[in-house]
Amino acid sequence: MVLNGSGRLYKAGTENGRVVFKRLDSTVYYGSNFGSYIFSHKDTIFSLGGYGFWKTNGLLRYYVPSRKEWEIIRLNREIPVFTENVYDLIWYDEPEQKLYFGFTREENNVTKDNESGSKLHMETIVLDLLKKDWITQGNLSPFLKDNLIGIRNIISSPLGQMITLRGKALFLNYQTNQIFSLTDDKQRKLEQLSSNTGATHTAYFIDSTLYLWLTEMNIVDSMKIIPQDLVLMNEKIFLRGKNDQAAIEKQSFSFKTASYGFFAATILLWAIYFLLKTRRTHSQPVMGSDNGADEPNGHFMIAYTASELDLIRTVLNNSINGMYTSIEDTNKILGVKNRDVDIQKKARHDTISAINKKYAFATKSEKDLIEKKRAAFDRRSFEYFIGSDRLKDAAEIIDSNT
Repeated sequence: MVLNGSGRLYKAGTENGRVVFKRLDSTVYYGSNFGSYIFSHKDTIFSLGGYGFWKTNGLLRYYVPSRKEWEIIRLNREIPVFTENVYDLIWYDEPEQKLYFGFTREENNVTKDNESGSKLHMETIVLDLLKKDWITQGNLSPFLKDNLIGIRNIISSPLGQMITLRGKALFLNYQTNQIFSLTDDKQRKLEQLSSNTGATHTAYFIDSTLYLWLTEMNIVDSMKIIPQDLVLMNEKIFLRGKNDQAAIEKQSFSFKTASYGFFAATILLWAIYFLLKTRRTHSQPVMGSDNGADEPNGHFMIAYTASELDLIRTVLNNSINGMYTSIEDTNKILGVKNRDVDIQKKARHDTISAINKKYAFATKSEKDLIEKKRAAFDRRSFEYFIGSDRLKDAAEIIDSNT
């Protein structure tokens, strides 16, 4: 086990009938690799990227047992990598020793230029661990790009990266650039597993068998998934160039053409409805109205969890009153007040990242709904707030999810 944000490595064992963790490394420094991607090949443990000291890095590190330290592997270029686990598009093809990223996220709070802040890079890339080279595969496909908010990363498997999208399991094979769904029968059996009723899972594959551990109830389910259980979808993971893009546009042309008539009829019906409604209400006085109307927004299209709404509501109320929301208050809202520090950090990061991603998707902007700043009396800590130009958006999110 590697402690997040550090190089501290622990090995699980038993002592007097209890599970104990023994530290293996002699790392002194920490704080430079929060959100790094940890993986192993044979008997070697690797750590890629991570955030620390106000920016993301792209360093590939490996643990040297004889020295109890981490060393760097030189690559052809440095690509900043920051992982969140839940929303990642990552597949580790261990037999081929290749690590695929559907997209990458970079955090840079060092400079004031346009490259600073949080940035998503929508290029699909692969790290060839044998050649120690990064290789660009293409641009993330519109199918995945448009559904990023709804994607949940499950685990790397021999069949590709397993994700869920709108409740359905999909497998992304980056090597062949293909996306597969489960057969209806297999999807139904997956949904009927007893562990499917819980939210907190530890998922892993051993050969072709998927294991799901519902940690809250200590329930472990398993299901064998083989190539015959997969159905090829008419979608790609990434587009390599103009030919791929032209093919996508050609496939969607017939659908768009057939849809024009439906959309035209729908617009006509809505026009008639509003015309009749206007006639019915024309003679009625409208109290408190003005000449303009607020444009509709996309907040009603996005569903937020209860904990996300509680956090938005608290930060919104504090921001309206000119106050910041402390880390302690945030931990209390998320139900991790008395948990380990690392669990608290992860809960805050995952929840706020989810909120900001949904907000960015709904508003088609790169601004975060919930921002953070360093606490005035403790520069090691942060406080959260919502900018004055986004208070109205936050209120609409609360209203549309109530």
